[in-house]
Amino acid sequence: MIGFVINGLFYCITIIGIPFGLQYFKMARFALTPLGHDFS
Repeated sequence: MIGFVINGLFYCITIIGIPFGLQYFKMARFALTPLGHDFS
């Protein structure tokens, strides 16, 4: 989980890597929450 956050921060440094960084943040959130959890 920490690896996803670190990679997300690393990718968000560049303009081209921002979409990849956001996906890493989504994977980190998915790793922390149980299946079927609603974020709204």
